[in-house]
Amino acid sequence: MTFSSQNYEKDIVPYLSEAGYTINNEPNAGGNSIKSEVLSYEVLRHCFAAKFLKGEMLITYFPYGSKITDYLVTIKGVKIGVSVTRAFHYKGHSFYNEEQATKLLMKKLNGVNESSENVIRADKWKRQILHCFVPTVGVAKIMKSAYKKLKHGYKTNTILLITVTNGNFIFSEGC
Repeated sequence: MTFSSQNYEKDIVPYLSEAGYTINNEPNAGGNSIKSEVLSYEVLRHCFAAKFLKGEMLITYFPYGSKITDYLVTIKGVKIGVSVTRAFHYKGHSFYNEEQATKLLMKKLNGVNESSENVIRADKWKRQILHCFVPTVGVAKIMKSAYKKLKHGYKTNTILLITVTNGNFIFSEGC
């Protein structure tokens, strides 16, 4: 799936699903990742018939202060936690390399593993998806290569989903 819109408010928001609109307007745990989280959900909804359950502020963890997951869905009746990230280089796509990809993946997958361990039983998911938006097929290949080389302990029960998009607003929202 390729996404190429440049104007989020005009071209995307009017066409969001009810859940996409909810994610767009719910309080966020911080950072500037709302747009990528919304689009992540819409991709999962369209491609895998995902059903939204909860946003990041409503998923409960013990102990308090744990790393958190961006949102919770079901796919074919199975609870799935979803964490969203973006892989790019601010100087341009050709500057992104495998070392940066590995560093990003290790950081994000450590957070995914911690949130999976600490989520309370009522919200417990079976698997997680780390959904990564990238600006080019070349960056996608770098991410895939870096993921393959990671030790299994990082990946445990996590699926890496890579979406190539030239929707530049995803990469400029306060990264």
